[in-house]
Amino acid sequence: MTLLDDLTGLVADWHAAVPALTEKERGRGWTLDACADELAQLIARHSSPLSEVQAHTLTLVAGGHSFQQIADLYKAPYPTVNWRVQRIHKLYGTRSSTVAVIAALRAGHITLDDIDTKWEGSEATTREVQAMQAVADHGTNHAAARATGLTETAVKGYLQRASDKAHASNRVDLVVRAYREGLVT
Repeated sequence: MTLLDDLTGLVADWHAAVPALTEKERGRGWTLDACADELAQLIARHSSPLSEVQAHTLTLVAGGHSFQQIADLYKAPYPTVNWRVQRIHKLYGTRSSTVAVIAALRAGHITLDDIDTKWEGSEATTREVQAMQAVADHGTNHAAARATGLTETAVKGYLQRASDKAHASNRVDLVVRAYREGLVT
């Protein structure tokens, strides 16, 4: 695909999005800034290093799905999904799905709109937020412990308590829920 093809697709998406936005959001205070934000999201999606399948797979991982659940959804063998996720990790320069998901969210390659998770429990403590941020940035309990000065056991405990509060199915789901709430940046 050439740059011209990418730009043509971007313009087509933008033309399709603007009338839908103006009709849907008429009278709700949509401004030029809101339209510019929508264009920025479209540009990010079109400049994403992820294919559509990779973006969808990463969105499923972000939503707390296990690799086996994703394999069942795609009717693909588990090793295929594992290979696909490893390729995504390589694109983001990490071996952690948590770090890859947060990097993709930060870059606009996937959006929270596509992920059906939210923080459902009581508020997280300062230490739980510190542990979640460290895992979002560094991926493993060991690396998070080194970054925060906590022990690995403490990091694991804080993540477990936060996970219980948020009703998260795994650490990626936990960090995405925290990201949605603005607890993790």
